[in-house]
Amino acid sequence: MKVGFDKIDCVSFVSSKLIPQLRDTGELLKGFDLRDTTSKLLVIIGNFRRSQQVMDFKQVDFLGFSFLIFEIFNIEI
Repeated sequence: MKVGFDKIDCVSFVSSKLIPQLRDTGELLKGFDLRDTTSKLLVIIGNFRRSQQVMDFKQVDFLGFSFLIFEIFNIEI
């Protein structure tokens, strides 16, 4: 982050039932050292429920929405 990229796509908020490896995304995001950086953080969300979850993280500047043609991936779990 100290390199100075404008935006950094850093984490994804998805269902831990579908992708258990990403269940600690929030903890990872809390650990980012954002002092001395001008970079903005972008996180990927899978659905509306995840967008609400991200609202607890003030360090997030942008939301990226993943949309796939597979209906099962886009449902709220």
